[in-house]
Amino acid sequence: MNLNQGVVKWLIACVILAAAAFAAGESMGQRKILSAMNVQLDSVQTSLAFNRLVEERAWKSLLTRGCVDQAVKAIDVAEDMELELLAGFFNGTLDASAIKYVSDRDPLLIGQLKTFKSKYGRSWLEEECKQG
Repeated sequence: MNLNQGVVKWLIACVILAAAAFAAGESMGQRKILSAMNVQLDSVQTSLAFNRLVEERAWKSLLTRGCVDQAVKAIDVAEDMELELLAGFFNGTLDASAIKYVSDRDPLLIGQLKTFKSKYGRSWLEEECKQG
């Protein structure tokens, strides 16, 4: 083996080692990013579930105090807000599985979302409940 062949083999070994180190680093980086995204996703879902719980408790309180009209209005406002949010998503970009999920459960909703306009906009009045 002459000197040039030894240098070439050494260079090839260095390139292979560098490629392996890059692949390992990239894989570890992707796992770290996915782990951080999962924590963020869990945090967002926790906040949403908590907010839903607070709303449901408020509706339950209204109903147990006999404030049916106020509870119906609060639920209508919440439904309107959810429809506005969904309309924004459906008028943007969603993957096929999200569209199928909604379509399988409410086939007419996607068509309604295309032209949805909020009844309340960004503000509404909450009527005070005098009962209970």
